[in-house]
Amino acid sequence: WGQGFGTTPIKLNIPIKVLSASSKLILANNGTVWSLEACPNKIEGLSNIVEVTSGSAYYAALEGTGKVWVWGYNGQGQLGQGDTNNVSEKTTVKTIVNSEVVDLSNIVEIANGTNTLLMLNKDGILYTQGENGYGQLGLGTNTNTYIATKVSGIEAIKNISAGSYHSVISNNQGFVLTSGYNGYGELIYKNGKEIRVSDDCTIYLKAIAKSDSASYVGNFRIAVKYGNESVPLTLKEKASRFVAKVADGASCNEGSVASLSVQYFSNSSFDLLK
Repeated sequence: WGQGFGTTPIKLNIPIKVLSASSKLILANNGTVWSLEACPNKIEGLSNIVEVTSGSAYYAALEGTGKVWVWGYNGQGQLGQGDTNNVSEKTTVKTIVNSEVVDLSNIVEIANGTNTLLMLNKDGILYTQGENGYGQLGLGTNTNTYIATKVSGIEAIKNISAGSYHSVISNNQGFVLTSGYNGYGELIYKNGKEIRVSDDCTIYLKAIAKSDSASYVGNFRIAVKYGNESVPLTLKEKASRFVAKVADGASCNEGSVASLSVQYFSNSSFDLLK
C-alpha cells in the first residue's frame, strides 16, 4: 500500500529474498527482479541475480556470473557507460582493459551512494564510478568517473559499503578504510590508540602480517610513541607479534600509556578508520 497502490494492502505472490522499499525493487528467491513502480512487474531479461541496490533514480543488479546490470539516471556517470546519458534499458557496467572498453566481470558485491556505485571483485579489488565531488570514489581526486575504475593501492578488500557521499571498506587484515564527505564526522579516523607498557618497559603488539620490515606491513606503517619519543619496532617470533622496546634509560612505569599509530599509505584517498 502507499503512493501508487492505495490504502488497502495488496498481497504479492512473490517468494522474496530481498525487498528494497526505498528503491521499489524486489529480488525474488529464483533470482528474478521485480519493480514496484505503479504495480509489481517483473524486469525482463534479468535472471540469476544475487544482489540489488539503488541510488538517486538509478538501479543496479549483480548477476551470479559476476556481471553488473544498471539502468536509470546517469547524470554523474554512476552507471559506468563512459558517458552521462540516462539508460532506459538495462545494460552492463563497462571498464577499460588494455585500452578497450569491456564488460566489468567477476564482481561479488555492490554498494551505492547517492550517485556512486562501488563494486568488489572476487580477487578483492575495488572498482568505483560516478559522482566524486568529496573524493568518495577513493581515487585520490574529486573528479567524477564515468566508467568503472580500479582503486589503486588497496588490495585484499573483504567488504564494501557506502553512505550518501562517503565510502567504507574493510580488508582481510581487519582494517577499516574510509573516503568522502566528513561534514558530520562520518570518517572518524586517524591515530592515537592508547596501549599499556609492561613491567619490563616493553610494548607487545600482535602482528598484522609477516613482513621483513618491523615498521611497515604491506601499505601500513606502525609507529609507537612513549611520551614525545618514537619507539623503534622489532619483529619477533616469526611475525607473531611486534615488540616495541622503550629506549634504554627512559623512565617508564608498568601500566603507563604509550600511543599506537597506524597509518595507511596508498595512491587513493581512502584512510584508516580509528
